[in-house]
Amino acid sequence: MSTPINIRLARVCREGDGDHFYGHPFDQMLDDIVGGTTEWSSPRVQREKTPQAKVKGPDVSVELHEGGPEIQFMIEQIPNFMTAFAGLMSAWVAWRSARKEPDIQHMIDKARRNIEISVHNHYYTGQPTPEQVKDIALFLSRVK
Repeated sequence: MSTPINIRLARVCREGDGDHFYGHPFDQMLDDIVGGTTEWSSPRVQREKTPQAKVKGPDVSVELHEGGPEIQFMIEQIPNFMTAFAGLMSAWVAWRSARKEPDIQHMIDKARRNIEISVHNHYYTGQPTPEQVKDIALFLSRVK
């Protein structure tokens, strides 16, 4: 039986130009992964819709949400997922906010971008490397 995997690149702060925009270089990377801006099911500027697209080649889909892009695929597609998203995941967790706020700890807490992995009813949230994302997803898929 095939196991569905859901990975969200989660953001706490809302830097970017709207619900479906995540700032430089993420918007361009996502567009490149799916084959261009015309591949999204709706324009990013339409707040009332959730843009969706399939990654070219593998059976991996992406939805753009206010809290960050969500990637769905079946466990067998992990190699294709890794090929398409490793660079984006690395950039996502390395990102730091450029905002200046008076409370430095508040700024640090709000500036983090995490990767959330869910398989069945099992969840992980953190800032793993792409290889660790693969290992965590495989591990969670084996937990009953």
